[in-house]
Amino acid sequence: MTKSAISKFVLSDEHKQALFTASLDVKEPQLARILTRGVGYHHAGMEPSDRDLIEQLFRDRVLPVLCTTSTLSVGVNLPAHLVIIASTIAWRGQGSGYQEIPRAQILQMLGRAGRPGYDTEGVGVVMAKLDDRTRL
Repeated sequence: MTKSAISKFVLSDEHKQALFTASLDVKEPQLARILTRGVGYHHAGMEPSDRDLIEQLFRDRVLPVLCTTSTLSVGVNLPAHLVIIASTIAWRGQGSGYQEIPRAQILQMLGRAGRPGYDTEGVGVVMAKLDDRTRL
């Protein structure tokens, strides 16, 4: 398998080794598997040790791609170059169903892109169905 077939997010042999070493400390097997390819995920239901490790790897720029829920937009300072919001609606529970994500929360998530002191520019992308879009 060629290097490019493994992952375009792994930048060097040293980077590959750092990701592999970190994956050995992860409890969730699926997360460990994708971590070696430079991709991770983060959500409130994760093991706290996995969540802390993923946050640190992303903060240290060892983990180039992080897929996360909106919970990461509050309380944790993890700036990013690119933020993609995959939908402007979210499941709010059995009694509420799907509801539009509040405008302030969308802006908070987008505000992670291009943070001063971390990046000189940032990119925010909001993907939504025409029927579901939030009016920014």
